Amino acid sequence: MKIGDLVRFNAAGQKRKTLGVVIDLKKSDGKISHVHVCWTMTGEKLPKIDWRHDGDIHWHYEQPDWTQIAEKMRSIRSTPTPKMWHSNGPWLEVIKTDKKCPRQ
Repeated sequence: MKIGDLVRFNAAGQKRKTLGVVIDLKKSDGKISHVHVCWTMTGEKLPKIDWRHDGDIHWHYEQPDWTQIAEKMRSIRSTPTPKMWHSNGPWLEVIKTDKKCPRQ
C-alpha cells in the first residue's frame, strides 16, 4: 500500500459500496500500522476510526472526552468526502488497476 492507492472496505458487505484514496501512512517497526483515507464513496459502514492519530484527541495519555468524540464523528461522517485514520488490516483492500483500460 502506498499514498495515492485506491482502497475499499472489504468487510461487512461494503466491498462494492466504498472507495477511498490513501493520503498518508504511519509506520511502526517498518510496517504500515495506520492509514489515512479520504473516502470518496461511503456505504452504510466504514472501518473503525483510529483516534490516536487525530490532532485533537490523545487517548494514549488521558481519558478521552466522549462527547467531543461523538461530535467529531458526526461532523466527519456528514462531510461529502470524510478523511479518517484507520488501523491497517485485511479490511482495507487495495484496488488493483489494470494497465489496459477497456473501452466502454
